[in-house]
Amino acid sequence: MTSLTTQYSLWFLPICLIGGFLFAWFLYRKETKFNEVSGILKNLMFALRFLSVSIIAFLLLSPIIKNLGKTIEKPIIIFAQDNSESVLSDKAEIETYSKKLKSFFKENQKYNYKTFVFGEKVNETDTFNFSDKETDIAQMLSDVKNRFYNQNIGAIILASDGIYNKGNNPDYEINTLNFPIYTIALGDTNIRKDLILNDVKYNKTAFLNSKFPFRIRIKANKLKGKTSELKIFDNNKLVYSQRIKIISDDFYKSYDLKLKAKKVGFHKFKISLSNIPGEINTENNSKQIIIEVSDKKQKILILSDAPHPDIAAIREALKLNQNLET
Repeated sequence: MTSLTTQYSLWFLPICLIGGFLFAWFLYRKETKFNEVSGILKNLMFALRFLSVSIIAFLLLSPIIKNLGKTIEKPIIIFAQDNSESVLSDKAEIETYSKKLKSFFKENQKYNYKTFVFGEKVNETDTFNFSDKETDIAQMLSDVKNRFYNQNIGAIILASDGIYNKGNNPDYEINTLNFPIYTIALGDTNIRKDLILNDVKYNKTAFLNSKFPFRIRIKANKLKGKTSELKIFDNNKLVYSQRIKIISDDFYKSYDLKLKAKKVGFHKFKISLSNIPGEINTENNSKQIIIEVSDKKQKILILSDAPHPDIAAIREALKLNQNLET
């Protein structure tokens, strides 16, 4: 549907026409240089002048032509396939499962389908081999939300065993979504005993003789009442240890700690949890990170056009940070 609107009332349109007519009439009424022009040509010139002035006056009303159209957009259905080893029960079923999925998408044309495979990484593809050793459900949900921001998402179909050993708890990410999630239970959905060094947050650079922080997130399934030991090694030298007591079968906790930078250079830190008998997987009990220790402090120059007590206060405040030099 097409419509015409103006910034001002359309009642001004007759005024534009009258103004154009009067302008042309006054211009040609007593102009002697047009006396030799034929009547037809003079009338044509009058009409062109009338139209041009009227159109210019009309454009001053700021006209806008609106063209409204209706487009029906199919909802997007996201199919997210868990590609981890724990999902697969029989390798012979991979090809059959893949064919049935593609056939289902082809027969149901009410929606636009997007297929994602997730495990160690998130990829938009319909090919999977169930070979990943890690599963990060929260990262997949976050990627889908960001890629299809402000689009017509109908739902996510999540095909997984629900077991994750990397990243944050997916419940936190689910609460930020504005579309439903439907699940297909695959593989062995029983939660097995497992201790997981879930994540390590740290700064890649530290300064000599200062303390640098770690945030270590630990998860444990079906290990209530068990204990483990958190150890941190700096270039194979033990620099920190702490006893971890698991108080629930769905244990998840963050530990904040600080270590002192005593030597300049690159330091390879290994963060590990001692194994607990009965764990289904012990490869996720440790992580390695690299931190550079530097002795070059950040220099700050304080300039003032006159002495002032606030300058001394600012310097004293900056001295509290060992990484700054004034």
